[in-house]
Amino acid sequence: MKQKKTLNILLVDDTPEILVPTKIIIRHVLKELGHYDVNIDTAENGAAGLEKISHGSNGSYCLIISDYQMPVMDGLEFYKRLEPEQQRKVIFRTATPQNLEAELSKLEEPHYKAPAVMSKASPDIIDDFKQLFLKYLS
Repeated sequence: MKQKKTLNILLVDDTPEILVPTKIIIRHVLKELGHYDVNIDTAENGAAGLEKISHGSNGSYCLIISDYQMPVMDGLEFYKRLEPEQQRKVIFRTATPQNLEAELSKLEEPHYKAPAVMSKASPDIIDDFKQLFLKYLS
C-alpha cells in the first residue's frame, strides 16, 4: 500500500480546553479516512497563526481550522490576511456560525473564497469533520 504523506494542519483557537479534544477528534477522523501520519500545530489567536504560517517548520499546511472570536486577532482578520492559496484551506469552527457567515458575506474582494463554517456545538462533530476532510483533502 502506498504511504501517504504527512498531513500538516494548523488549529487556531484561544481556548486551551478546546484544543486537546479537537486534536483527538481530528486524529481519529483522519485515521478513519486512512491518514495515519498527521501533525497538528496550534496557535492561540490569528496573529500567532500567521506567525506559524510564515515561520513554521512544517512547510505549508494542507488545512487550517480556526475559531472566529479570539483576542489579539480574530478569525476573520486572520482569514483576510492569508494569501488566496491559504484561504482555500480554511475551515472555521465557531460557537457563533451565523455571526461569522454574516461577516463573510460582506467580503467583496474577488479573491476571497467562502470558507467552510462549522458549529462548535454540533452534536455530529465527527461526521462534520469527516465530510469537510473528504471535501478539502481530496
